Amino acid sequence: MKEKKKKERTKVFWKQGRLEKGFREYELSVEYPQESMQECYLMVDYEGDSAELRIGDNVYADHFYTGQVWEIGMKRYHFPVSAKFRIHPLKESAPVYLERQPVMENGRAQRLKNIAVKEACEYVLWERKEESHFLAPFQGQEMTDIALHFKWTKKAGSEAVEYVLELADNQEFVNAQEMEATILSDSEVGYYFPKTEELPYYEGIWHARVREKNGCSWSRPVSFYINKKHGKKPVKRRINRENPWFTIFDYSEHDPAEVWMLLPEELKPYTGMGLIASYKARADRVIDYMLDEDTKGYLWHLGALGPHETQFGKYTITSLSEIEYVIQHSCNLVSIGFVEQYLGTKEEGYWRNEYFFRLLALCAKYGIVFIYSDGNRNNLELAAMIKRPFFMNKMREYADYFIFSYKQNHAHAAYSCFGALLGAWIDGACSQIGVQPENWYWNDAGFRDKPGECYGYLQGNEQQITACMTVEMLLTGLSLGAVNYSCEGESWLIERGPQDKLIWSAQGLAVISFFRTVILYKLIPDKTEIQKKICAAVDYEGFMPEDLGDAWTGGILREAFMPGYRIQNQFELFPKESRFYYLPLVTDRQQAFARMAKLYAGSVSSMEAYEALCRHYPSEAEGNAYYATFQELMVIMHSQENEEEAQWFSIPGKDGFLLQIRGALSLWQYIIVRSHKTGCYIHVNSERGKNIRFSLRLASRPVWSSNSENISLVWKDGWLEAVVKGDGLPVEFTVADRQEEMAALVPQYHNKKEKKLQMLSELPWTYAETSQNCPVQKNACANTAYGRLPLAVGHLRYRYGLSMGNHTRIVWKLNGKYRRLSFGYGFDIDAWMPKILDRDNILWDRAEKTICMRLQLIGDGRKLFSSPRLTGTGGTYIGEADLTDVNRLELIVDGEVFSEDPGAGVYLDFLNPVLA
Repeated sequence: MKEKKKKERTKVFWKQGRLEKGFREYELSVEYPQESMQECYLMVDYEGDSAELRIGDNVYADHFYTGQVWEIGMKRYHFPVSAKFRIHPLKESAPVYLERQPVMENGRAQRLKNIAVKEACEYVLWERKEESHFLAPFQGQEMTDIALHFKWTKKAGSEAVEYVLELADNQEFVNAQEMEATILSDSEVGYYFPKTEELPYYEGIWHARVREKNGCSWSRPVSFYINKKHGKKPVKRRINRENPWFTIFDYSEHDPAEVWMLLPEELKPYTGMGLIASYKARADRVIDYMLDEDTKGYLWHLGALGPHETQFGKYTITSLSEIEYVIQHSCNLVSIGFVEQYLGTKEEGYWRNEYFFRLLALCAKYGIVFIYSDGNRNNLELAAMIKRPFFMNKMREYADYFIFSYKQNHAHAAYSCFGALLGAWIDGACSQIGVQPENWYWNDAGFRDKPGECYGYLQGNEQQITACMTVEMLLTGLSLGAVNYSCEGESWLIERGPQDKLIWSAQGLAVISFFRTVILYKLIPDKTEIQKKICAAVDYEGFMPEDLGDAWTGGILREAFMPGYRIQNQFELFPKESRFYYLPLVTDRQQAFARMAKLYAGSVSSMEAYEALCRHYPSEAEGNAYYATFQELMVIMHSQENEEEAQWFSIPGKDGFLLQIRGALSLWQYIIVRSHKTGCYIHVNSERGKNIRFSLRLASRPVWSSNSENISLVWKDGWLEAVVKGDGLPVEFTVADRQEEMAALVPQYHNKKEKKLQMLSELPWTYAETSQNCPVQKNACANTAYGRLPLAVGHLRYRYGLSMGNHTRIVWKLNGKYRRLSFGYGFDIDAWMPKILDRDNILWDRAEKTICMRLQLIGDGRKLFSSPRLTGTGGTYIGEADLTDVNRLELIVDGEVFSEDPGAGVYLDFLNPVLA
């Protein structure tokens, strides 16, 4: 009989290293099993004042001594094979109370007692119990009646999808109310959102329990206190043009506080991290995760839910019970919201509508701003929403707490989304409006890395959106007076720098520079100025798809908006004719639009709409570039999204000093002008290698100052001629009639300068052997079928590294110059093209793959490093190799990829390989 192979376990070795006055250091070595592993916890038993986990020269985790074992999950640190553990001494005289006193030696405690290992080879959300128990609400919780939202663990091994819940005002469950719940089959927890008639009907202590519908054993009951206090508190943190709100969303495993620390100090009071705890945290740690982050001191936004109920087995709806508890106990929470719900055409009884209304009411109860960010996918969702009293009356009731935002991941009939935002704002159904650009728009529209090429719906790649295009999406919001601007951080604004620290990407630098400009120069126009620009609105009847048509064609709205957008396909995001500004849609309350001319969608032709708009909108400028002008602000940019076209502009000034601005733009170039009576400030950006030329006609010869050598300014015949060399980073200059009127300039925004490191990837190799016709790529993904893609692993970009297919061998001659190599590695997120069956049915990963690969480093014939067997494309790992006296270094990637699709492949990235 064949003996069963014993399962490998993680092994940890340590030895004492340095002993300094302020700390004692231990060197750790970790050997992980060859099988793939989801998590490994080090259970560190030590004595001292505090301790640090250090990887390389950086502190990755720290801990204050309590007498309890310190549990460290190694997955979030990419399973390091070597680390250092540093203990700071606890003096016997320290004024610290501990239940269990450590052993003192010479008046202080400072020692590592033991390190045990706890592994998780499956991702387990909690310690399984034989019976179910509630995760929300939790035992003893006090909550508002409308916050009741159930979440419970499933029995170990259960595949049940139907459950019965009981709710009662007594522990014996006499006359209990019964509720039936059906959950998605892939969910690792049970969940139920009660109907309005199922909520507790009076204040007091209530009890709940749950069982499988076909089972007979009840869960452990949970008891909680219900109050029926609703009401409205003043908004804690007003979001308006004087106090705008920028959010950077965070989904992956890096620490959001690390992104926050990158921000310039002047932006921190206006910027928050967008946390979606139900995506990141275990089901039983949603509250803990959010409140742990809150203690770090940065401002934040709570993302309540996204488009899915479950993802990768997680229930990704944050229950209202959990949200209310977090509101009650957080110090730095500024706003709450959700995205991509597409509610406009849903039936009134759809449960997410009621979730929306209850969450909005909870926000009002505690004085928190609620941000609803949505757009169109298949239907004209926002246009439908503003025509339905069911939605609008609720939005008006809570307008002081409500910001209506356009999520620009889909550009289908974008004009209807901009129009709906403006319509709701004019109506008074929201206090402010916002925009949430997303790089997914580039994928959605079918764009890649070459202008003029469009590959069709979902056949582009979001990694290839340019820095200037990123800001131009935000500029649509500035043109409308938006006060909330939101972007996703990973795979877009941030990347992992060579010293293993986060830095801003090119897109991130452009966005942060824009945010900083908005704050420092108070750019956001007033609502009254916005309204003065609007002379006409688009009216229509109905809200269902059979009334409006679909978002792909624009339905009945298309003809009315044709004069402003010159629509050629469904992906236009920007108006191509700026004379008519943005047209609002008329809401269900028509009297709010009484002063405006009406274009009646469904009956007006594009020619009739054009003629009507020309009568109501006098020409205020010339040219085919995009512009939006106000008393003290001009936004000027190229109006095409991805097509090179010569564009020009000539715009008169509106004050006594700037008389006129004229010039030409090419694709992905923009200019922001902030003017006043005695001078003006100009913010300019262009893609690398392209110049911008424009001229300012001024009332008198000016003085000027700039923050970049890329700006050339010449005074000639009453015009200040400007030439800006484009390199993707915004530059600024200011002009005035005399020195004392000059606006103060801040330095051009850059990542912090760090010590230059020698990268293995920058050294020439002497030999490279590849297969699958897949050459090694430097600082780019090895998959070149879709153009140049950045290195991107685990939702983060990397600036330096190598990318390769399986069966790759690379050789360098090092000649003994180096002593150590540290690096990261993982599979590139690559470019994958979904298969579109129809508009509603998309196969997101058409190629099922089985992977078995390994990365090895060989020095002079001796194995220096060997990764675990890599069987899944998720995760980022770190490694280290001793190169002392190594002359010849080989990097080997071997293994196989099995798939029914012969074209399926994976690409291993060797990241930030630093030589020392």
